[in-house]
Amino acid sequence: MNILVTGSNGFIGQHLVKEIKNRHKLYQLINGNRYSVRNNKITANLLNMNHIKFLLKEEFEIDVIIHLAAKMCTTNNNKDFSLLSENIKIYENLVLIINQIRPKKVINFSSTAVYPNIDGEYLESSEIRPSINNDCLYGLAKFCGENILDSLCEGIDIAHLRVSQVAENNRSDRVFEVMKKELFENNKITVYGNGNRISGFIGIKTLIKKINFFLENDIKGIYNTSEYNLSYKDLASNLISKYGDQKSSISYIDRGVSSKVIINNEKLKKAEQKHGL
Repeated sequence: MNILVTGSNGFIGQHLVKEIKNRHKLYQLINGNRYSVRNNKITANLLNMNHIKFLLKEEFEIDVIIHLAAKMCTTNNNKDFSLLSENIKIYENLVLIINQIRPKKVINFSSTAVYPNIDGEYLESSEIRPSINNDCLYGLAKFCGENILDSLCEGIDIAHLRVSQVAENNRSDRVFEVMKKELFENNKITVYGNGNRISGFIGIKTLIKKINFFLENDIKGIYNTSEYNLSYKDLASNLISKYGDQKSSISYIDRGVSSKVIINNEKLKKAEQKHGL
């Protein structure tokens, strides 16, 4: 297949490219300030309309678009309106690209951040109420992105992967890396709240396998893409078991989010079983 991967220079993108480059013809869209195309690598800024105009003039034959590119949420911009507006603009320009190229399939990376940070088990059919998920505008942007693609890309099969936190990635502000850094530097891990907060996680190797599954099978719709649900207390304990020693410790600070957000991934499991996995 001919596959266009947006955001191919990110953490997930790099792992994905390494996995599939020998089995498919890849076009990589890499974020950059100066538009260029060389050896099937496209350097472009998806927020730059001049770059989009150049890209629309290219004659690419693409079977599948895997959309990873996004403006990510950090502790500094989680309520910055530009986090919402720029991600929606990326989706707006992605629609132009999709409707020009007309691939058979789009695999869109959404996020479990669409679900609110309140206790509960969340399925793909769970009601989405962005107004009560006020921790970060990223989830609202991803929810809008799902609806933009479904509404404006008629005749294209679209799979939305609501991906949970990717365990042990290279994002220094992610919980795994924050905990590991403190453990390496101070031989302890600080957990905010009572440690009972629960989130969904997925390992990078498992995630790449899930992407391959969507590539190789005719599946569309929304799928929670998570591997396991884990409390932050157990997460800290696991990291100490792996990287710490007998003197390593966990300290608790009574503030921060304490919600138990359980991501139900039974829909994806059933799809995999149906296709022999």
